[in-house]
Amino acid sequence: MKTRTAIIAVALLAATLAGCTRTEANKRTDCRNALTDGAATADRPDACKDVSEDDYQTLLADWREENKDIIDENGGIDPNKLFDNG
Repeated sequence: MKTRTAIIAVALLAATLAGCTRTEANKRTDCRNALTDGAATADRPDACKDVSEDDYQTLLADWREENKDIIDENGGIDPNKLFDNG
């Protein structure tokens, strides 16, 4: 009986841990969303800490390409371009 209870407890723990693990795709998606919040020009966002350096640089380059109209020559967001409606 004790063995069966221990096995069930271990199985439940393993299932719980497996359900809490984020996939690499989820990590990249979270990182990409953090970049769209304007964090791309500052330090690496917390949401990107678990993303590999290569993936982060790819996501950052993609974000900058999509937002090139608001990025200044130093790689920062130009507030004048950000709020320019025309």
